[in-house]
Amino acid sequence: MQNIVFWFRNDLRLHDNEAFLEASKSGNVIPVYVFDTRYFEKNFLGFKRTGAFRTKFLIEAVEDLRKNLQAIGSDLIIRTGHADEVIAQIAADSEAAAVYASKEVTQDETTIEALLAKQIKPLNIEIELIWT
Repeated sequence: MQNIVFWFRNDLRLHDNEAFLEASKSGNVIPVYVFDTRYFEKNFLGFKRTGAFRTKFLIEAVEDLRKNLQAIGSDLIIRTGHADEVIAQIAADSEAAAVYASKEVTQDETTIEALLAKQIKPLNIEIELIWT
């Protein structure tokens, strides 16, 4: 069975996660969440892009997701860094056939998707972005 990296983004749940279900049908899923440092930097006006309350919410949601994955016999790899670089490295290290994730629509998120696709294409790793 082939390895599939599943990149959790803004969809930090299992019970109705269509993209995760699709990944599960395709192989051995390696769940990953990346605290992308770009979202915790200040914007061009000097304001934090992610505030304290949102950060606290994310940490709690990721902890809950990890517990839910552990309850079904899996786990969650949690990293910090640039998500495209981290996901590409995990995909390469695990010899994944593909990276699955929910498709996003904002400019920052689609830029990161494009950066990831560019990094994994030479490795013959597919990217499957699923509208949810």
